[in-house]
Amino acid sequence: GKPVAVIETLEEITERKLETERLEVSEARMRTILESALDGIFTINEEGIIESVNSSCRQIFGYGSDELTGKKLSILIPSPLRELHAELKTGYLLTGQSKIIGSRVEVSARRKDGTPFPAELAVSEVHLGERRIFTAMITDISERRKLEDQHRHSQKMEAIGTLAGGVAHYFNNILTAIIGFGSIMKMKMDDGAPLMADLDQILTAAERAADLTRNLLSYSRQEPLNPGLTDLNYIVSKVDKLLARIIGEDVELVTHLADKSLPIMADVGQIEQILMNLASNARDAMEGEGSLIVSTGEVKLDREFTRFHGYGTPGRYAFLSVSDSGTGIERNTHGRIFEPFFTTKDTGRGTGLGLSIVYGIVKQHNGYINVYSEEGKGTTFMVHFPLAVPAGAETEITGQAA
Repeated sequence: GKPVAVIETLEEITERKLETERLEVSEARMRTILESALDGIFTINEEGIIESVNSSCRQIFGYGSDELTGKKLSILIPSPLRELHAELKTGYLLTGQSKIIGSRVEVSARRKDGTPFPAELAVSEVHLGERRIFTAMITDISERRKLEDQHRHSQKMEAIGTLAGGVAHYFNNILTAIIGFGSIMKMKMDDGAPLMADLDQILTAAERAADLTRNLLSYSRQEPLNPGLTDLNYIVSKVDKLLARIIGEDVELVTHLADKSLPIMADVGQIEQILMNLASNARDAMEGEGSLIVSTGEVKLDREFTRFHGYGTPGRYAFLSVSDSGTGIERNTHGRIFEPFFTTKDTGRGTGLGLSIVYGIVKQHNGYINVYSEEGKGTTFMVHFPLAVPAGAETEITGQAA
């Protein structure tokens, strides 16, 4: 017989067109949602080929619009982990067992430039007829890891400070007794007494130990402050000559002071201590030759700064910058330089308390300190103190820089 002609009614044609339009609108809406998602989203097939990626995914990995589609997933995985991933994928396709599918895990991913980064990954499986498609949602957690590391470091420093403060108080009580009874003995002895020289050595050693406990208390922020409204420029100019003596004749001292007052609430003596400790540290790094640059100024710390560094409160700050032309700091020691008793100097050269004391004083003043250094290219310490009043405002400030 003759084939039966299939004749669509006008109503059926209209309905089919409407369905096609609805499908196109739905797909467009889905593409818009995927493209606007903050997380990276991509799909891969059973062969491990990337079939689609959204804008966030390309941005996270550093690829252009058409650079990922059709490529193997392995280009997004650091080379040491590629074989492991291939084994896990093969095992899942054979057994259906996986610790990744249907859960959220932390993994190491690889950017286009080859740098690895920590990421959070969630993978789900979708069956499209006989095809198996895997949809992955990925989040770059580099910033979160950085904040967590800084928080752990802050907690460690806080714990060390509490311990140091407790030991210092206990040790101080012992030293008070030694110095007290030693002074009474000295008062009762004649000037020419045979043991007078030995007693003087005992008292001198006890005084040095007392200085050490004061340094520990400064680090642990248990040494009381005597804050007042002062000008950071005034403090720097006040200790200018002292810093020159600390660094020696063969080191050039250069100061660049802001052209307006920088009022801060501070203990002048403690800020001077910061400058002297940083100058002493720079002198040792330069081994007696080079240049030390001390600068002041005003800066606004915004939310971008706090997001990048993981600390700080947005606002206006006075900054103190101390830069040297020394040997620089090894990258693997950056995270430890403010710890008490940590030092890279030879035995007998310093106690390792100088920078930890600086850290403690800065924190007491609700400030922030950071270090920028490269081996062989010198070191810069940047300290931020909250401005007490708007810079340049008429106010009574202790000591104005000339």
